[in-house]
Amino acid sequence: SNLDDWHRIGGRSTVPVTRECFLGQWDAQRLRGEYVIRLVVASGSGDEIEDRIRISIENERPRLEILHPPDDLLTPNAQVIVRGRTEKQVAITLKFDQILTRLPVDEAGNFVVQLFLREGANRIEITVTNAMELETHAHRTVFRDSQPPEIDLDSPLDFAVFNVPYVAVSGQVRDNADVQLSINEIDVPLKMDWRFERMLQLKEGTNVIRVEAVDRLDRTTKQQ
Repeated sequence: SNLDDWHRIGGRSTVPVTRECFLGQWDAQRLRGEYVIRLVVASGSGDEIEDRIRISIENERPRLEILHPPDDLLTPNAQVIVRGRTEKQVAITLKFDQILTRLPVDEAGNFVVQLFLREGANRIEITVTNAMELETHAHRTVFRDSQPPEIDLDSPLDFAVFNVPYVAVSGQVRDNADVQLSINEIDVPLKMDWRFERMLQLKEGTNVIRVEAVDRLDRTTKQQ
C-alpha cells in the first residue's frame, strides 16, 4: 500500500473518546495483501498522537491445481507421481493411506511427490492452508490393477454329459477394475458381486464353451 494514499475509515471515528470505544470500521472484503492502518488521536487543545499498524488481509482460499494424476486413473504400475501447483508461502498436507505428510513447495509454488500404490483403489487427498488458515482441498483416486482378470467357472464341469439341449454356464470374475465378459463371443453382464450366469443351447455331440474376460487395460483371460 502506498503510504501517501490514505483512505478514511468510516464509522464513528470523530466522536470524543472517554475510555475505550469502537473507533471505526473498514470494508476489507475485496482486499488482499499487506496494508498499513494509521490512527490519529487529537486532543481538545489540538495535540495529536499518531500510531500505525501493519496488517495482512486474505479473503480468498489458496489456489490449488493438481496437474497429475487425473482422477480415476487406472494403472498397472506400483508407483504414481503426484504433481501440482499452488501459491507461495502456504502449507501443503498430503493424506495417503491414512498417513499425513507435509509437502515442500518451491518458489514458483510447484510441488511433486512419488507414492507407492496398493492393489485396488488408492485415494489421495491434498490440503493447502495459507497464513489466514483458509483451506483448499482436492483429491484424486488412482486404481492399481497389476494382474489380468481371473475366471472361476463353476458350471458346467469339463467333459460333463447332459441329456437336455441346454446348460447353465455360471461363475465369477476376479479383478480390481471393470471387466467385459463374453461366452462364445456373446457379451454377458456381470452382477454386483462379479458373478455371471447364462443359459446356452447344446447341439448333439461335443460342445465347446469359451469364456473370455477383458479388462480396461486390454488384458485378456480365456477359459473353456
